[in-house]
Amino acid sequence: MSSSQTSPFLNSLFVWLLPTASVDELKQLLFATRKGAHAAEYALLAVLIYRALQLSSSEDVQKRTWVLTLFAWLLAILYAASDEWHQSFVPSRTAALGDVLIDSTGAALGLLVLRFFGRISGRR
Repeated sequence: MSSSQTSPFLNSLFVWLLPTASVDELKQLLFATRKGAHAAEYALLAVLIYRALQLSSSEDVQKRTWVLTLFAWLLAILYAASDEWHQSFVPSRTAALGDVLIDSTGAALGLLVLRFFGRISGRR
């Protein structure tokens, strides 16, 4: 499970790509990359949850896309919180409310993008 691992690959990749970068610059880049990846992961998770709910819902519920959207977002938040709880048991990791907020924001952005493109294509 990735929530119990560190990222030596990214450390090595950034050192290789930016050999003149300072240690502080590399730390900042690694931090931004990890947080951005988390937001993207949860955006995808929320979209997949939404699609699963949509496919398994009745036609009446499918018409209320805001209900499916809200439920998908809440499920993604619950998963983010459970992941942080898991990390609290891993010696080299810490649990942080800020990470749940980043994940929640990523999930919301993913659902907003889904709704935006759904409207462009004529589907809700």
